[in-house]
Amino acid sequence: MRFLQLAAFVLTAVTSFVSQAASWKYENGGQTLHVFLDYESGLYNLRAYAVKPGELQTLLQERTFAQASEARQHAKEFLSENGWTGAVSFEANLTEKPSAPEFATEVTGSVIWTATKKWNQEWERKFSHWIQTEIDLSFFSRYNIKTDCADVIVGLRWIFSRIHSLPVGNALAGSGQLFTHESMRKSWVGLPRHANWYQDALFMTALDYVMDNTFTRSILWDGYPISISAKAFVPGTFHLEFHSAGGHTMIVNEVDATGGRFGLIQSTLPREVRDLGAAEYQHASQPQRADGGFLRMRWLEKTAKGWAFADENKHPDYSIEQYSPAFMSGTSNFSNAVRSHLSGHASQSNPYSELIAGMETLWGKIEPRLKLVQEGYSVCQVSDCRPGTRNWDQYSTPGRDSHIKEMIRYVQGIVRDNPRDGQIASAYSQFAGYRMDVADRSTTLGELMDNFLKGRTSGDPRVSVARRWGF
Repeated sequence: MRFLQLAAFVLTAVTSFVSQAASWKYENGGQTLHVFLDYESGLYNLRAYAVKPGELQTLLQERTFAQASEARQHAKEFLSENGWTGAVSFEANLTEKPSAPEFATEVTGSVIWTATKKWNQEWERKFSHWIQTEIDLSFFSRYNIKTDCADVIVGLRWIFSRIHSLPVGNALAGSGQLFTHESMRKSWVGLPRHANWYQDALFMTALDYVMDNTFTRSILWDGYPISISAKAFVPGTFHLEFHSAGGHTMIVNEVDATGGRFGLIQSTLPREVRDLGAAEYQHASQPQRADGGFLRMRWLEKTAKGWAFADENKHPDYSIEQYSPAFMSGTSNFSNAVRSHLSGHASQSNPYSELIAGMETLWGKIEPRLKLVQEGYSVCQVSDCRPGTRNWDQYSTPGRDSHIKEMIRYVQGIVRDNPRDGQIASAYSQFAGYRMDVADRSTTLGELMDNFLKGRTSGDPRVSVARRWGF
């Protein structure tokens, strides 16, 4: 049975943010359908959310695809099957944030839990300590909780808030409704409760719901940018990025401010039960504010209409300095700027040593990809390697490829920052000129790097070896 009849709906589309991203909004008789096509962690993700009057939104469908053409074709088929047959535009802005997401619930007076405390700097300190000491890479898999990259920060914030009776909320992707600890669906009213969060059926159902109905672009609405300093940059800080390679979320889990170093954890698409992965931070490009950057979660405050996000500038350590040209003083590499601001002094490292270390890291990512791509092609000729399969997880390389691109930008940034250093120029020239045989042809590392940066390579294990390397 069709949830919505779409034949008479009006298509709303706005200016494109990146060519891979799109959103549609259909309205009729008070009912609304929100459809998102987004590029995240190297996969094309299609989500459809339906909203009936007086109800919280429902995720109708979520599918991941390796190729844009597959995602677009499925989007057209999905819309057509639901009664809409007009021309489809894939140009839309997914970064528009609601000015004030409104608290929503289906059952007034019934809550998931009662918040008896309020967020403040001391609770943020405790949250940070909890992340650093209690959250390991198997945390979510231990409790059989499915995650994608955005789910990690959403899930951790909700679980901590539930344990300590704090308020929490996120703007839902699609409707923009503010879903909080006091938002209740009619179908949840009779679910069992328990003192332990992981045995609380109501909480676990609500947790799955909020993780299902948020993603990297939507949690941009939920965070505020912070000062990049030893005081503000603590575990529980999260990093968002949006660029031509897609969106991604990572969470800071440990910080050594003295050395300007920090660790990150992450998950990926598709959403499934998995151990988290450790991540390194090597980003050459400075983010714009709409691209995310380093954020912390906003607090909730009670109003006459229910719960609402507190204004960004009411939060401790709020700052937009990371987006300022002055933040990059002395370097064109954002990672170096972050380390300098964390440590409180300009980086004392030797640019030549940084270049050598960067090139070693880059080669350490490219070399094993050579064998992985070849093995993946052989396996995927006879086995199922679609997104979500074990073979896809083993042989696809979207995450690896994203890191390779960032390392290329990082290495090239060092060369750019030191145009008169002959030692640096010579070392990079030798590295880029290194010849090898790839996909039955002779090529150089420089040509491969160019293929990565121009988006010619593919992380899909089902395509040819030549296509994987951008030929």
